[in-house]
Amino acid sequence: MRIDPSYYKAWDNLGMLCDITGNAAVALQYFQKAVSVFPKSAEANYNLGTFLLRRGQPAEAEPYLQKATQGSFSSVEPHFNLANAYLRQGKLDEAMEEYARTLELNLWMGKAHNNLGICLFHKGRWVEALAHYQEAARLMPGDPDPLLNMGKVYFSDRTTRPGKRKLGVRSENAAQFGTSQDAARFSEEKRARRAGTLALDERDQPNQTGKMAGAVVSSHAGTLFSWIEVRIFELRLHQSG
Repeated sequence: MRIDPSYYKAWDNLGMLCDITGNAAVALQYFQKAVSVFPKSAEANYNLGTFLLRRGQPAEAEPYLQKATQGSFSSVEPHFNLANAYLRQGKLDEAMEEYARTLELNLWMGKAHNNLGICLFHKGRWVEALAHYQEAARLMPGDPDPLLNMGKVYFSDRTTRPGKRKLGVRSENAAQFGTSQDAARFSEEKRARRAGTLALDERDQPNQTGKMAGAVVSSHAGTLFSWIEVRIFELRLHQSG
């Protein structure tokens, strides 16, 4: 097969073909060749970036995905995958910015809501994280991940007491994530509740978490993973009782 060396798309297509057939080493060479032939191609940079990301190399994927977001070949996926690359490196602020941009372009992307929730959770912003997990669960009813993440939120603040403080208020657990002052958290919670966010007293959390566990088993029925998660929920309920 003879290829015009200046035609980047041919190298790109060969890379995708080798990737599909499991020849990763050769695929990488073709993707790199496509980018070298046409460095400004958003598509070529995106394909190389996502290939590296799937191979567990988020740091190497990052510069290519950054270039892909500057092109017009796709408006959503480059931002989403760049955010994923940031998240896998622990760059939470950068990831949040790209997930927010993704949702500006496609508000109904459930995985973006779920992953933004993960970032917010690790920032100690539980009320906001819960809102995105709930939206992800609504948009992806068959996916157990948002439900499991919601369960984690319900048990994040172990220092709360029934009827005194709401989910998401600053605590010792929250302090390690560098959250804001109580007043700011109460303000965020009020805004979230006006938007329909669920904010529960701790005495409400066991029942709600039990529902989450049941839903996970229903959507992930018969797997060891879901069985372990339910046992963890039950153990933590017992410990908090």
